[in-house]
Amino acid sequence: MSTTSTFGDYLRQRREAIVVAARGAAAAGKAVPAASGAVLRGGRLSQARAGKGTMARNRQPEPRNHLSVRALAKRVGIEPSYLSKIERGLQAPPSEATIARLAAALGEDVDVMLAMAGKVSSDLQSVIRKRPALFAELIRQMKNMPERAVLRIVREVRDGDW
Repeated sequence: MSTTSTFGDYLRQRREAIVVAARGAAAAGKAVPAASGAVLRGGRLSQARAGKGTMARNRQPEPRNHLSVRALAKRVGIEPSYLSKIERGLQAPPSEATIARLAAALGEDVDVMLAMAGKVSSDLQSVIRKRPALFAELIRQMKNMPERAVLRIVREVRDGDW
C-alpha cells in the first residue's frame, strides 16, 4: 500500500471518528470522539442507549454525524476538494505545516500523522542529522524489540541523569 493511500485512509478514519457535538459545533471547533457514544439528535448532544426488548431488536441504528470534509477543510484552511483528493489517495500527503493543522483539528498526535504520511517532523530531522549512523542503528535494533523494552528505553532516556 502506498504512503498516499495509507495516509488518506488514516485521515478519513480519524475525520469520521469525530462526532459533531451540537449544531454549529464545526464552526466553533468543538467535537467529541465517536467512541464516546455521543450522537447529535435535534441539535442536542445525547448518549446512544442500548434498548431492551422487541423494539430494540427492530430499531435501526441512529446515524452518526461525523465531521465533514468541508468542515475539516475550513478548520484547517485548505480547499475541500484538496482534502478529498488526499483522503482518496489521489493527492500526495500535504506539507508538515498542513499535517500539523490537521492533527490539531482532529485532536491527533502530529508525529503519528506525519509518520502515516511517510514524513518526519523537521525538529526530529535536525536531531537525526547530527548523528545519522547512531540513530539508524538504534532504530534498526529497536525494530524487533517488544513494546515494553522500547518503553523502558524511552523512560530511561527521558528520566536519565546526564
